[in-house]
Amino acid sequence: MKLDDDRTAIKGVDYGAFSWDDISERGGRSEPPLVIVPSGAVEVYGPHLPLASDSIVAEGIARRVAERLDALCAPLVPVGYSLDLMSHPGTLTVPPAAFEAYFEGICRSLVGWGFTSLLFLNTHAGNVALIDAVALRLIDECGLRCMQVDWWRYANRVAANLMSGGPWVVGHAGELGTSVLLGFSPELVKTTQGLDFEPEGDPWPSGLERYVTYRSVTESGILGSPSLASAEKGRQIIERAVGQICSDAAEHFGLQSGSGR
Repeated sequence: MKLDDDRTAIKGVDYGAFSWDDISERGGRSEPPLVIVPSGAVEVYGPHLPLASDSIVAEGIARRVAERLDALCAPLVPVGYSLDLMSHPGTLTVPPAAFEAYFEGICRSLVGWGFTSLLFLNTHAGNVALIDAVALRLIDECGLRCMQVDWWRYANRVAANLMSGGPWVVGHAGELGTSVLLGFSPELVKTTQGLDFEPEGDPWPSGLERYVTYRSVTESGILGSPSLASAEKGRQIIERAVGQICSDAAEHFGLQSGSGR
C-alpha cells in the first residue's frame, strides 16, 4: 500500500481531519477514545532510503493501530533529536528541551480536551528517553495512562524469525528498516545492492559510550544488510507488529474487545 493510498484508506482516524465539535463530543465521553501520538525523525538513512523514513513509518503504523482500536491518530511529530547523526547532510535535529516542550504541549492539549489514554508510537531511538520524561510527568501530574512503543526494537522482537540474523538486524537502514519501507512504499526505496556494511567490532559496546561522529563509523549511514530486505518481509513485519501493539494496548489501557473507546 502506498503512502497516499494509506492516507485515503484510513483518513477517518486522523485527529486533524475532525471538526472541533467532533473532538468535543469524543473527548466528552465517559470513556474517551485512545489517542496515538506518532513521532519520528528526519535523518540519514543510507543512500537508498528517504530522510523521513522514521516519520513515514511512525505515521503509517500509528494509523493502522488507530483504525483497529477505533482510536484517534494525532498529527505526526516529524523531527526528533538526531544530533549524533548530523555528520551526514540532510539530517535535521531539535534540542532535547525543545522536543520535550513541543511534545508535552501536544499531550497537555489532548488532556485539556478530555483524552486521558495516550499511546506514543515512536520510531526514533533519540526520542525514547525524552518521551519517557514527558510520560512520567503526565502520569504524575494528570493521572494519565501512557505507553510508548519503541518501534524498531519492538518490531524486531515480534518478527525476529523473519530476519536473516546477524548483530546489525536492527542497525540503521539495514534488513529490518529497509524491509518495512519496502512494505509501505517500495517506490521510495532505491537499489540496495552493494550497500551492506557491518563495522569491525562494536563501536558502542554495552556499558561504554564512545562519542564519535556517526560518519566515522559508517560513511554510507548504513549499519546492516539492506540487500537481505524484501517487501514481503516488510508486510509481514508490519502485520505482526501492528497486531501485537493492538493486543498490548488493549491490555494496558483496559480496552474492551479491541476497541479504543
